[in-house]
Amino acid sequence: MLNTWFARKSLPVYAPLPSFDEQKAFTPTVTAVKTETPFHVWMNGMGQSGVYGRNRDIQPGDAGAALAAVVIEDVYACLQARLQALDGLDWQIKQLVGGKPQDDDPVLASRKDVIPTHPLAYALRKFRVEYKFSLFHIWYYSKLVTGKAFIQALKNMAGVYRLLEWYNPVDMTIYAPLGVIDHFQYMGKGKTIQFDPDMIVYDYYVNLASEIEGQSPVEVAIDSINIERNMKRALRAYFRNGMRLGTIVSAAENKILTQDQIDDLLDELEDKNVGVDNSFRNAYLPFEVEVNQAPRVDLDDQGSIADRISNKILRVFNVPAAIIGDMSETRYKEHKDMYDAWVEMHILPDTRDIRDVVNTHLMPLFDPSGKTYFTFDESAWSSRVTQAALDIREAARADLNATAITVKEYNERVNNDMTPETAAELDVYFAPVDKLIVRRGELAKAAPNPAIPPQDQAQVVTAAAEQPATVPIP
Repeated sequence: MLNTWFARKSLPVYAPLPSFDEQKAFTPTVTAVKTETPFHVWMNGMGQSGVYGRNRDIQPGDAGAALAAVVIEDVYACLQARLQALDGLDWQIKQLVGGKPQDDDPVLASRKDVIPTHPLAYALRKFRVEYKFSLFHIWYYSKLVTGKAFIQALKNMAGVYRLLEWYNPVDMTIYAPLGVIDHFQYMGKGKTIQFDPDMIVYDYYVNLASEIEGQSPVEVAIDSINIERNMKRALRAYFRNGMRLGTIVSAAENKILTQDQIDDLLDELEDKNVGVDNSFRNAYLPFEVEVNQAPRVDLDDQGSIADRISNKILRVFNVPAAIIGDMSETRYKEHKDMYDAWVEMHILPDTRDIRDVVNTHLMPLFDPSGKTYFTFDESAWSSRVTQAALDIREAARADLNATAITVKEYNERVNNDMTPETAAELDVYFAPVDKLIVRRGELAKAAPNPAIPPQDQAQVVTAAAEQPATVPIP
């Protein structure tokens, strides 16, 4: 990588950090390392203190994952794609009529209500007003970034549950000394709170490495994220330095410099590397040194590596490239089908997990009647006709053409809406005429009839020859 080097068996001796004004002016800094053999100086043109051995990688853990979510473009795009898919789904609170939920159960409350009436719907609306986004948005975001989410139901002054609270996983610590959660401790918003396990709704992704800590897609991709981030840092430094290469200064062969000589060398180099353009003036050193430039950046090779890293991040998040804007390998007309399949396979399973947590832990607190349940309206995702529905329609049409069922029965099987009057008219068999011979002179032309309303003229056709009576299929 540009502006990077490694010395074996080395003991770092750091140069003084530049002042704020020097860093602001992008004055290059240098770093010295005293070794058992030659002495090396790293000249960094990034305008930052180039301290040897400093770990600039994003570290694993909640804080590192939260940082990666906002500084890595591919991670941010994948998160937004999943969150936008969730935001497009309406939630509903329904009344349980039979022994299990049905699609036609009465809807008591939904996200579309202007004035929420159900206690849980009121709490969800109140949460949105306070946080400026929905509970399920931040719930899902927390799980995607850190692998876990912490939600609490709160009572109002009257002692009934009417409020919901979300706690940032970065500020929440889980204490489980014996492998079982003893308590949670939250240290955020300027306060410290300790919670018993039954006070918090704790939702997390499965992690076989830990029975109490969830693992997120961001944490899984942390190595690829660091590779991409470091490549961009090196490339940014290359262009920021006017595409001038970094330089490595070494002591001459078989020479070892004293600490005073090292200090003099650092002072001389820092004095001659000046200005926002990092121009280098002539430097006269009192001792012999070797100067080597760092390898030139291969932009084509970096682009190829970046593409491979991006694909790895997309695979970890299970997000197709077309979803985040790359249409190079997907035709536009295929995008809708691909999006629907992606939602069905990767988004709906996560929303169903959230739904089950709400019904198990939150709904009994806000509505202990046991006659209501929370659900997401999955029909809002897509108008796509499933293969099963296509099979049913094809089989029904075959029975209709064989006069095995009436037109009314056909519409019932494919779930077409009919009024009672229409159903009575369609209670007939459809008998298609096979190979009906009609001569050219017997074909009639449709002529407008001023006595018939315009909307009905399209259905009026005068025939020179008598035609068999047929019933149109809706």
